[in-house]
Amino acid sequence: CSPKTEEGFKVLGHKLMQDDLYGEVGHHLLPGPGYNSQYVMTMAHVARALGYDMSKVDFKRYRRIQMFQKLASARFRWGKDEESELMQKQLGFDEKLVAFYMCGVQRLANRVPFLRRIRDRMNREYSMHAFTPEQYVLNEGDFLTGSELYEALEQEGPVAPVVRPRLAAE
Repeated sequence: CSPKTEEGFKVLGHKLMQDDLYGEVGHHLLPGPGYNSQYVMTMAHVARALGYDMSKVDFKRYRRIQMFQKLASARFRWGKDEESELMQKQLGFDEKLVAFYMCGVQRLANRVPFLRRIRDRMNREYSMHAFTPEQYVLNEGDFLTGSELYEALEQEGPVAPVVRPRLAAE
């Protein structure tokens, strides 16, 4: 997360711990780039607005991205800084195993050729912008702007999704 992004959060005055949903989903949040935490909190608000439970929000992926980005910033070693120590305390046993795996693959890939493909896939998978989410079509064509859709949702309440199957090429 760039210093400009963090500065923007301060200007907007949004603090995660003061968010309405923090009590419900705050235990999922990890230290690290604020952009990722703000994004996943926004997705929790979207899920709530659409009438879904919080299981629709992919907190597992968010946590892996936070771990990966933290480890990548320290060349795939756990740092001795306060943020690294706090993150380690908040990880479950299974997540610590994933972090160990991430470090091992990243650090050994240059010496062990078959790990390069795994490393490259991991780098793509945990890049926050390289993800194709499952899509739900709620409505097609009745609204011209996002604000029109939002106003309709406020008036009519949650809309039942029509799930579009993913194509094999996606």
